Amino acid sequence: MTIKHDVQKLRADIPVLELQRKRLQYGGQQGVWNVVAEYFRNFRFGVPITLSETSADEEACNTLKLPEYADNAEAKHQLAFLRSCMAEDVSLGERCGVETLMQQWQAYSLSFNNLHFELKRIERTSRQFVHAVAKMTVTVSETTLKSLFPHVNSASLRTRLVGQRLELPCTLCFEWDESAGRVSRLETTVNFMAPLLKALGDVSDVALLLESARITRDGAVGIRDA
Repeated sequence: MTIKHDVQKLRADIPVLELQRKRLQYGGQQGVWNVVAEYFRNFRFGVPITLSETSADEEACNTLKLPEYADNAEAKHQLAFLRSCMAEDVSLGERCGVETLMQQWQAYSLSFNNLHFELKRIERTSRQFVHAVAKMTVTVSETTLKSLFPHVNSASLRTRLVGQRLELPCTLCFEWDESAGRVSRLETTVNFMAPLLKALGDVSDVALLLESARITRDGAVGIRDA
């Protein structure tokens, strides 16, 4: 059992080492472009989610409980990528850390169906900063309502929401630490207002939806602003 565990751990380390090797082949400007492009490639469909029976029970109780990803090869590769190109305590606005970023991707993937994350435009505004414009397309499900909008009791509003395909505009700012060859800060903003207004057609419904939603001002989900 121990040997099997050790083999699995060694296999999990391979993606980290491979990504670090590739990154060392590039320097300076080429490195940051590659990191941004790889970030979008790695998370274009979010992260794989497999709910355990316990997680499903928690979800039914309106609690966003993130499943473990330690035994999922794809999720481990995604985490390895983040650790290979970002500071361990990477700043994420009001939050920080590679694990926190991974957990946000889990929260999005758990809260919505059919997630697709697409890079639209990228621009390097200085030696340190790269700005990206993107679109995240998601489908609203019953899980979305339970985990992000549990305060909405209107059956009519809930019915109108479920099944809606939302195109969420996103902006991302990557701050590059040239001395470390890693991203030191990543600020992401996700706009829920415009897509929800387009889907519902009523400002008051959108206001009701977002008033106590478990979505922060910068678009982090499963969290309420203080």
